[in-house]
Amino acid sequence: MDRRTRRASLRAAFCTAACMLAAPAMAQGGYTDLDNWNLTETTSTWGGGTQFTISAGGTGTAEYRWLDDPDKTTVISANNCTDGTLRGSPATIPAHNTSYHGLFSGAAGACFILRGRTAIGSGSMVNHDGRINR
Repeated sequence: MDRRTRRASLRAAFCTAACMLAAPAMAQGGYTDLDNWNLTETTSTWGGGTQFTISAGGTGTAEYRWLDDPDKTTVISANNCTDGTLRGSPATIPAHNTSYHGLFSGAAGACFILRGRTAIGSGSMVNHDGRINR
């Protein structure tokens, strides 16, 4: 390969690599684990207001499940990031249930926070881990 051909090949390879780096990555549906969520009968927000979004390439839904066996019935909701209004319906998750429960459906990028509490009269639940699928 002569010098001109080699330079053209290197230029093309560099341009291809630069274009790939500049292109936005397509986010796939994903999940986030929530470690040690302490709930009481009073509603609290996960992580002091940690924000989540519906992922592009996913199902367009937000679902929540407990990873370890919850010993209390809990109520989990997804709320709008800007004004805290409810998105969809809160999920009442029975004690000892670790299945996914739907919270809401939305467009990719829809921002939400998680709020939760234990059932009235059941007391607190300490250090339970959950997962948000979005």
